[in-house]
Amino acid sequence: MSKKNSFSEKIGILIFVLIGGIFYLFFIHFFITSGFSIWGIDPSIMNLNTKSGLTGLAYTFINNLMVSLFGSFAYKISAIVLIVAGVTIFVGALPIGYYLLRETFKKK
Repeated sequence: MSKKNSFSEKIGILIFVLIGGIFYLFFIHFFITSGFSIWGIDPSIMNLNTKSGLTGLAYTFINNLMVSLFGSFAYKISAIVLIVAGVTIFVGALPIGYYLLRETFKKK
């Protein structure tokens, strides 16, 4: 007979949460460091490259839209949005992670 929350089940959940948490922290790190890296770059209109694919098309469209709307402040506004989004995602995940760990490892 197996108990409801056996030790091996808790270890499996812990490994899954750790791997997910590492990916999640990498995602947040990408947002914040991308924001800091584009802060000092001068914005410019990008030409569409036919070999860039759908991702390149989306990136070029968003870049050109931001430059057209905000001019010389386009990358600073984009940097602020990326940094705020990264911090918001991190702060929003803290209560979810705490609740998940508390419910998984609570004593009955």
